Amino acid sequence: MNNVKVCVLTGGTGAREYSILEKYASQGCRIAFMDTNKELGRMIKEELERQERTVSWLARKLNCDRSNVYRLFQKHSIDTVLLQRISVILNRDFFSELSRNLPLDGGRDDA
Repeated sequence: MNNVKVCVLTGGTGAREYSILEKYASQGCRIAFMDTNKELGRMIKEELERQERTVSWLARKLNCDRSNVYRLFQKHSIDTVLLQRISVILNRDFFSELSRNLPLDGGRDDA
C-alpha cells in the first residue's frame, strides 16, 4: 500500500489557500478539491448544535481554547488530523460526507 498524503480543500480558494496548497504540493502531497454547499466549519458547528453540545465542551475535548473552536467554524479547510479528531469526538464521519463529491475516476493515469 502506498503512503500518500492528501491535502483536502473545501469551499472557496483565495490567495491564502493557494499558498497553503503550493506548500503541500511542493512536499509531494496530492491535492483534492471538494466543492460543497456548506463550509466544513459550518458543518461541524451544525453537528455540535444538533447534539446540543457547547463550544466549551468541544474545546475541552480538543484541549484548546473556545476562541479556537469559534475560528474553526469559519474555516473552509481543516487539517486532516484535526478533522479526524473532531469526527471521533462528534461520532460523525465528515470524511465520507465530503468525499461524496469527489470524482473518483477522473484524472487517473493507468498507463
